[in-house]
Amino acid sequence: MIETSSLRLTSIYVLVLSFVFAILSFFNISYQFYIWEIFVDIKIVLLPLFLLFLRNEGKFRFSSVFLRKWDVKKNLFWFFIPLVLYILTFVVGVLVGEVSVDIPENAETLILATIFDIPAIFVFSVTSIFIEEIFFRAVLVNSFEKHYGKIKAIVITSVLFAFFNLSEVVSYEARSLLTVSLLVIYFLSVGTITSVLVLKYHTIWLGYSFRIFLATVPMLILPSFFVDSDSFFKTKNFLFFSEGLFFSLLVLCVCIIVMFKVNRNVADNNSGQLIA
Repeated sequence: MIETSSLRLTSIYVLVLSFVFAILSFFNISYQFYIWEIFVDIKIVLLPLFLLFLRNEGKFRFSSVFLRKWDVKKNLFWFFIPLVLYILTFVVGVLVGEVSVDIPENAETLILATIFDIPAIFVFSVTSIFIEEIFFRAVLVNSFEKHYGKIKAIVITSVLFAFFNLSEVVSYEARSLLTVSLLVIYFLSVGTITSVLVLKYHTIWLGYSFRIFLATVPMLILPSFFVDSDSFFKTKNFLFFSEGLFFSLLVLCVCIIVMFKVNRNVADNNSGQLIA
């Protein structure tokens, strides 16, 4: 956990990284590369280095509690939750005439390739998604929650996470006010659901599984802002893209449901203590 006096410095550090690498991305200056099959993003690598700095200054103490809880059923459940939300997305898109079926000629190959990519992404994302989840969820959410409460922790961490992905937003070549807004909302929703999950279940693995799905499957279902692929459904309406507004709103609805469950459990526990 980061001490209160260093939380503001940590937030400023994340914002500085966000803007610096957004500028690099805007001018197409590469800061991502592969070492064998391992993806390395300099922006992400700089996150744990800052924690090491804080630790040397005596301002940070890491707790491994968020790495211990691994429940196969729960992880499978949250891995497939995005699929349910994407099904709702393209169903609504079809009903309003904005999404149509477009089965690729090599459908079986695409599906098999995606399936085999999933365990590989779990392994090789240790230098990307895993580091982000440790930094933003295991460290930042926990630190802000201890000092400012759950709601502020979720909001602040989600906003910082969205800013941290600003480089991804500006890397989209056909960017406009609409697409930038949609992508910011998308990263806010992803940051929110993963923050809610870590506060609810005290583990980063559920949010990690959720994000692994987002890194592998969605572009196979619907067009993506970032990846050109042969999706099974096509649309020209950005609202129904795999990172579009409709999916983001559904994610935020799931956040509300989980938070409601958290508050209900807290109320039940308090009632039980009063009765006892």
